[in-house]
Amino acid sequence: MQIKKMLNSKGAKEIEKTLRNNYLCDIDLSDYFLFVTFDDKIWMASKSLLELEFNRMKRINSLGLCFGKLKKDRIHLTVEGCQLVGKTSKKNIILVDEPNMEKYIRGFDFTGEKIDCCPNNFALVKYENDFIGVSLLGDNRIENLLPKSRRIIDNR
Repeated sequence: MQIKKMLNSKGAKEIEKTLRNNYLCDIDLSDYFLFVTFDDKIWMASKSLLELEFNRMKRINSLGLCFGKLKKDRIHLTVEGCQLVGKTSKKNIILVDEPNMEKYIRGFDFTGEKIDCCPNNFALVKYENDFIGVSLLGDNRIENLLPKSRRIIDNR
């Protein structure tokens, strides 16, 4: 991962605003360093890493948590980002039952109960009390965005 820029508090507030607009969530990113890579991925790390000199670092293999990827005025959250944002989200949530959760984790398109969802937007996928990922809402379908590396492959 190569860091393009570190976000200052204004940049972090814009990320928070985007998350609030898309998910009606109450998230505070002030306790984290946020930085953007050249492929527009947002990474976050605890400010306890302050003793490291980020200005001298240009290429880092791994640091912190990949939170999501910038997509115009939206953020495509990773599974971990979904779990952080989902705790307080009230909008763009898809509730799934067990059969549809199994479809989701196997990489297939699925159905679920939509809560305050906007078409052509990202939505958090929730099974019981757990947020398990993000999908893209189309006009008449829900597109599975779970990365192949996270899917369960079953040869049934």
